[in-house]
Amino acid sequence: MNSLDFDLETEWPELMKLLTPPQYFAIRRAIAAAWHEGWDPNLMDVELLVRYIRDEGELPLPAPIDGPETEYVFDTWDSYFQLGDLGLPVFINYYNETNPRLLQHKEFLAVCARSIELDLGLATIDPTFDAAHLQTIHYYLFGDVYPWAGRFRTVNMSKPGGVAFADCQNGEVERYLDDVHRIAVETPWYQLSGLQFVEKSAELFAYLNQAHPFREGNGRAAKTFMCAVAAGSPYDFDFMRVNPMVWNQASAGSSPEPFEYHPHPEALVPVFDAVTISR
Repeated sequence: MNSLDFDLETEWPELMKLLTPPQYFAIRRAIAAAWHEGWDPNLMDVELLVRYIRDEGELPLPAPIDGPETEYVFDTWDSYFQLGDLGLPVFINYYNETNPRLLQHKEFLAVCARSIELDLGLATIDPTFDAAHLQTIHYYLFGDVYPWAGRFRTVNMSKPGGVAFADCQNGEVERYLDDVHRIAVETPWYQLSGLQFVEKSAELFAYLNQAHPFREGNGRAAKTFMCAVAAGSPYDFDFMRVNPMVWNQASAGSSPEPFEYHPHPEALVPVFDAVTISR
């Protein structure tokens, strides 16, 4: 598969024929979100997801916790990690997986499955569009994998190139998410023209992306949040219409200037124009 340009119907046409249109769009959107984070699924991965959607198989999820869950404290950079293979740090996880590549693969499959469930309405989350809404999304997507799922990060992070995400020590994360909530609830989404929808979506996502409230999984949680916003409009998102390089460049371009607060949503308008479709 070409890591910059692929389509499920082109790569695996026979598998896709087994799915109903809603099932196909759900798996397409879930895989696209993972693709933007570096996943390169193979035939076996897609077969597992198709069988799972059709209720013909199970994914290799961790066994349910038997008894009280270990109380983890995540208050330093190192507290999120365990010592993995070859002495490399690996996120603490419910699989007890110490190989970072294997953990990433299991994470992608598990999160895709949960994303598909939300897309198909097999699970629902109250669309309040506030910080709690985003935390619930993150917990649902990543709760099978990480004990810190749904919890805001306690360490600061930067983008490649050194531009910092919101400071989690001074309330900046919450301030960005307050702006996200304000934009989401004050915008008359169903009344917008296509161009207005694209521009407002880019604005909302720019603040959401700059908040980057979780230690991992921000992109996938944010895309799920955006789909919940779009549900109140005549439009939807097909994230596979933009390849990871273009998406990530646009996201980076939306960052605020150093020591400034407001992001630059205009950098995201071209990608949101590309991924926006009519219902």
